[in-house]
Amino acid sequence: MNKKLNTALFLIAASLVNIILIILCFLLFSFIVHLLIPAPSEGAAGVILILIFFLSFGVSFFIYYKLMKLLSDKIDLETYFHPIFIPKKK
Repeated sequence: MNKKLNTALFLIAASLVNIILIILCFLLFSFIVHLLIPAPSEGAAGVILILIFFLSFGVSFFIYYKLMKLLSDKIDLETYFHPIFIPKKK
């Protein structure tokens, strides 16, 4: 496989991992809130759902960032992947 194909496959896999992390965080936080507040009022449930949604995004991106940092520390990514953003020549 060449670098461009490696890059494309890595981006697809990394996106899927990030989506799975978001879903897992959302389910985990929903479960925790359900344990803490068994039956919130209708208005509070909407606010809690929105907060859980944004918290899931934040936590999943933080975990994703740490995983990518760990991966880039262990593996020299430039040898396997094509650069995504190439600086313009002047």
